[in-house]
Amino acid sequence: MDMKIKTVSFDLNLFVPRLSNENVVFIPVKQDKNSAGLIEVDFADVEFLSCRKQGEEPMVGEEQFARLKETERILFGASVFMGLWKDFQVKREDSVLENLYRIKQIISIDFFGDVISIPRGGEFVFWLRRFVSDNSWHWLYGWMRAECLDHRLSAVSGPKIRD
Repeated sequence: MDMKIKTVSFDLNLFVPRLSNENVVFIPVKQDKNSAGLIEVDFADVEFLSCRKQGEEPMVGEEQFARLKETERILFGASVFMGLWKDFQVKREDSVLENLYRIKQIISIDFFGDVISIPRGGEFVFWLRRFVSDNSWHWLYGWMRAECLDHRLSAVSGPKIRD
């Protein structure tokens, strides 16, 4: 089963046009440059992390981001998010997202490799979520100041150390 996706160039203003008048921007100091340079990702090798320790209260996105950076993994960002989203739009039941759900019971994926800023609203990352109501994947964005729930996992590279 092929679990590879091509990354897709991401234009924030085209993807989220309702935010285009808000001066929405990627935050360069919070971007994982290794993720931005990827052209393909094999999701057979991707790990899905929750940085919460057992018994720990839910943490906000900022804390999740800080802990993910400490792992020295590549934090996948917007171009990987868009690659998965496009793959799902084209392949639906045969998509990598549906295979992740069937094989690993993945229902939610955060992409902390790109943090986006809205001047009046704060910072957020994109995430994909499979809803039980329609058995389909949807894209959302998660605020960095909001709690990361148990089912929300972050997509990162396998155990290789980043460059």
